[in-house]
Amino acid sequence: MKKLNLVLVAVSFLCFGIGISWAAASDRYNVEMLKNSGFEGGFNQDGIATKWSDNSAWAPVKVAYSGETVQAHNGKYAQKIECKSWQGGAVQFNQGGLNIIKGKTYKISLWLKGNAAIEVLLRKGPAPYNAYLRKSFFVSNKWKKYSFEGLSSESDPKALLVIRLISTGTVFLDDVSCMQVKSKLNLDYYTNLTPPQVKIPPELFGLHIHPNNSTIKWPSVPFKTWRLHDARVAWPDLEPVKGQWNFKLLDYYLDLAKKKNVDVIIPLEFSPTWASARPEEGSPYNKKKVPGKKGFGWAAEPKNIADWKNYVSTVAKRYKGKAHYYEVWNEPNTEFFTGTIEQLIELHKEAYKIIKKVDPSNKIVFASIVNSPFYLETFFQKGGAKWVDIIGYHFYSWGFPEMEKSLNKLLHEIYEVKKIMIEYNVKKPLWNTEAGWFIKSKRARKYPGTAHKKIYSAEEAGALIAQAYIINWAAGVKRYYYYAWNNGYMGLVERPSGTPKQCTYAYKEIYKWLVGKRMKSCKQDKNDTWIAKLVDNSGRQTFIVWNSNKEIELDIKGLNIKQSKDLYGNVKNLSGLTKIKINYIPTLLVSSKKHQ
Repeated sequence: MKKLNLVLVAVSFLCFGIGISWAAASDRYNVEMLKNSGFEGGFNQDGIATKWSDNSAWAPVKVAYSGETVQAHNGKYAQKIECKSWQGGAVQFNQGGLNIIKGKTYKISLWLKGNAAIEVLLRKGPAPYNAYLRKSFFVSNKWKKYSFEGLSSESDPKALLVIRLISTGTVFLDDVSCMQVKSKLNLDYYTNLTPPQVKIPPELFGLHIHPNNSTIKWPSVPFKTWRLHDARVAWPDLEPVKGQWNFKLLDYYLDLAKKKNVDVIIPLEFSPTWASARPEEGSPYNKKKVPGKKGFGWAAEPKNIADWKNYVSTVAKRYKGKAHYYEVWNEPNTEFFTGTIEQLIELHKEAYKIIKKVDPSNKIVFASIVNSPFYLETFFQKGGAKWVDIIGYHFYSWGFPEMEKSLNKLLHEIYEVKKIMIEYNVKKPLWNTEAGWFIKSKRARKYPGTAHKKIYSAEEAGALIAQAYIINWAAGVKRYYYYAWNNGYMGLVERPSGTPKQCTYAYKEIYKWLVGKRMKSCKQDKNDTWIAKLVDNSGRQTFIVWNSNKEIELDIKGLNIKQSKDLYGNVKNLSGLTKIKINYIPTLLVSSKKHQ
């Protein structure tokens, strides 16, 4: 295969891979990969075009398909997709079996007409569903051609083209195309990050902590901010019966946070059953709908906005001067919220106005979504950004046995979110308000919902946590709240004993390596080695290095490295050495040379 020269040009947001190698395969440029791409090959009894499928059964949606003749753009037929009811999840119209090659560029085009927002993905078929290419479109009522292209990060003989709707509405679809094309795309974003040129603050480090009954055993690691999600202080906990408030636990948290000099985010989330628009609806807190148990209707929006306003006002007034950050809901693009985006924006709007009136210095954090830049884009498109001060997002990157792919997904997702923020002129801080990994535990034997999630050893998890804090900061994410300190499956300590796992020491160490330093650069070299250069107040240089793919010898000649330290406190004298061995565990290299 001919070698292709990658010319660095303006960053393409669709590039996903890091250190891409070219696969040996025959090039088939501009050859249509889809079957029945013009919908002229007939429709089944459900109105779905031949060779295409619907994958919406997992989501609480009602969708109707039909072959449309009047609305066809070109030819005799178009595919009509009508989402009649949506309470989370997505309508997914798709075709699989597309053979894509790592390092090749693919162009997707389609003609659309309708009144809905859609997301188009070229993605892995089975879990973990990672997307190779992804783009959102807001469809108008006139036929229009939409196109985008991007570089595939993996070879996949069974890739899936997916057209998703995440709201009610109707879309007419015609002349869809997916082809391999010749292109020159920029990989620079993923290999040469631009960190903020300020001291790394302790606020970068945040945690979630689960209560033990009604008390907290304070973590033994340093952190500066605490998100109170899953801490039993949501609206149903505070006002289980209308007008009957219970602030005992939240009062305790705020007093403890003040004593420990830690900021808190108070989540304003979930509807008590009495206030819910759908009080008989299940939720993540009562999936089995067990009578007499809590959780009914919690994921629905409030029936009366007056109840929401009273809740927000009561909390904000009570904690005036004690809490300055409030987050509206949690993961509204999942089963945690079954209302519409419009209803979510209304909740943000009312909370914003009330909380700012109580104290103008208070900040509102966007209801952190997970794995859906499309949902965020729709929120912005409908004007929601006006009612938030901080963009929260859950940058989970689990599901990959290879650490490098986990890091790739983190970078890809951050870049997609930042690009959407730029497109909609949203100049607000970006926070990673929840992310973590499943970590081996002495107590846990079964890890629910982990069919496509790797369970890491404590040493591997420590390396990932350290890498994630470095990459989050280097990519422009100002805070990262690890989930969770004492969770039974993702915790840094064993439950219920609180015995620290090995990753606890890695967390402490990366805090010491980063806080108070300036990160001058963060790059990946041609051997896939990450090198983050830091400088302290005296001008002394340190370097954090690792390679997730392999153990290699790193050339340190000219850097004046005098010693190294790993995440577990092991120190080595390197004076006089010109090469050292490194692997996936980040290593700190201390130089005797000052930054110029």
